[in-house]
Amino acid sequence: MPRVYAIFGSDHTADLQDVLEKLSKEYLFGKVGHIVSTSTGCYEAASALPVIEKLETFLEIIQEQRAHHLQRHPEVAADAVFTDADMQEIHKTWMDDYKNWMQPVTVAEYEWYRDKGTYKRDKQHAHQLRRKVFSAFLFQVIGNKHVLLAAIQHPICSAAQHATSTGSAAQPATILQKFMAAWEQEKNSDDYKKRVQVSERLTEERRQLKSNAHAARQEVARGQMINAAILRGARVWRNLSDKEKVLLDDFNSSKLHRARDACDEAFGWNKEMRSAAGSAASRVGRW
Repeated sequence: MPRVYAIFGSDHTADLQDVLEKLSKEYLFGKVGHIVSTSTGCYEAASALPVIEKLETFLEIIQEQRAHHLQRHPEVAADAVFTDADMQEIHKTWMDDYKNWMQPVTVAEYEWYRDKGTYKRDKQHAHQLRRKVFSAFLFQVIGNKHVLLAAIQHPICSAAQHATSTGSAAQPATILQKFMAAWEQEKNSDDYKKRVQVSERLTEERRQLKSNAHAARQEVARGQMINAAILRGARVWRNLSDKEKVLLDDFNSSKLHRARDACDEAFGWNKEMRSAAGSAASRVGRW
């Protein structure tokens, strides 16, 4: 664990134990603790990983993203605190490099919507899909994407190298602790709570649209089955229930198809795919 030890000195320091305990309790519980994070993607392991390994990967990704940005901008000092404009560039460049962090099956879906979709909403879906998956990737690294981005903005690893040369490892460790404390304050703010409420409302609306789309397509399938049975003589009109008669009439009049198309459009599906069926980070950094 070279980066962890560079910052904390050894695995027995009180600072390290405090950070590991806080990460385990606040960020890496449940399924997130099973996620193996790398700079080129994440996957789920059979058992929870040691928190210290997650911390090492977290520091590795921080160091890598800062190094990429410094290569693009050699005029920026290695120990600089990146500006908001720097962070916007890092976020965009990182997200644009989707093949290096997105799962192959998601890459295929994203590129289909982006390149082959025939409707404007297909391009919008591709854009939303990439943003959503990238946000999930950032979250899986350490269990909090805002702390990750704030840590990239500040020269933690450079501070560790300086601290090692001066015989003090407290500074970068303290930076991490302050990030986590700042996130606790952010999470309890009225602004954050309002954003959570909006997100939950939009998620519920999206869930309902998807449910409606599935139900509409199931109705078409049932109407089609009844109609096929009538055509081949397996069933007769007089033996159908009242509900089945209404369903058959709606199928033959294309009412069910119109309802399905309307629900699919509201949810964002199209005919071709149907059958195949950072502001918070900036505040955390202001410690």
